[in-house]
Amino acid sequence: LDFNLPFNSALKSIPSALAVAHQTYGIEKGFIIMVIKENELNAIDQRLIEYGLWEDHKIKMVRMTLRQIHEQCWLDQDLKMRIGSEKSASTSSIASIVYFRAGYSPDDYPTEVEWEGRKLIEKSNAIKCPNISYHLAGTKKVQQVLTEPDQLERFISPSKAEKIRSSFAGLWAGNDKNAIAEALNNPSDYVLKPQREGGGNNFFGSEMVEKIEQSSGKELSSYILMKKLLPPKQNSILLFSGKSKYGATLSEWGFYGCYLGNGKDEVPILNTYAGHLVRTKFEGINEGGVTTGYACLSSPLLVD
Repeated sequence: LDFNLPFNSALKSIPSALAVAHQTYGIEKGFIIMVIKENELNAIDQRLIEYGLWEDHKIKMVRMTLRQIHEQCWLDQDLKMRIGSEKSASTSSIASIVYFRAGYSPDDYPTEVEWEGRKLIEKSNAIKCPNISYHLAGTKKVQQVLTEPDQLERFISPSKAEKIRSSFAGLWAGNDKNAIAEALNNPSDYVLKPQREGGGNNFFGSEMVEKIEQSSGKELSSYILMKKLLPPKQNSILLFSGKSKYGATLSEWGFYGCYLGNGKDEVPILNTYAGHLVRTKFEGINEGGVTTGYACLSSPLLVD
């Protein structure tokens, strides 16, 4: 069985990449900040990254909310981000990296305090993971725009763009008249998505049709229409809250990658594969988030 389970390097590769970034920042001591939610539910895998960073690289990680960053951190005259008293000049108080595990949803900014925390991070010279440009590039609207003709060619050669474009799902602006007509005629083939992450926010089937028919073109422009992906089905046993269930399932296999660059040189400092994540859900369930209870973490069993 072990022979057919591919090795997953995530808990080694991700701390190692953070360590490379820490060393690139250029301070011997210091620490890394992991931005987390209030009452974080995802603490277990976050802690494993924290422990791996310390056990393998002797680099300290501090888990903080955006509110705590606003209240406890400050910038010195060189825009280094520090924690603690403003009288402290120790290099051990400097944050080399800010690693976002929160801050991707409007819910993470309930007051101006959280926005002030984010502003402090962005004004600092700490390495951001991701930086604000990459953060925005990961939004659904930007992904949809990149599928449009000649957009990829702004950044890479036409031959590379053609290869990358061949892997894209069908994506259109939410107010694209031709795409809307096709989605209304075949609602089971499409999903309407807002600029949100984590599952539980999308519109499928009759709900999608109702949303399109009741919304203005201006409102729909903030959504994207996506043609559904149809992976092969397989029977699996899934475990929810200690209870096993059996049935036809669909799986999504994602791959981690770690990239570090300085924004100037064409050759990156680091660009490497860093493990995988498989999520499996029962057939007929539209959403796919694990923390929202729609899917389970799973392991791929490779067969000939």
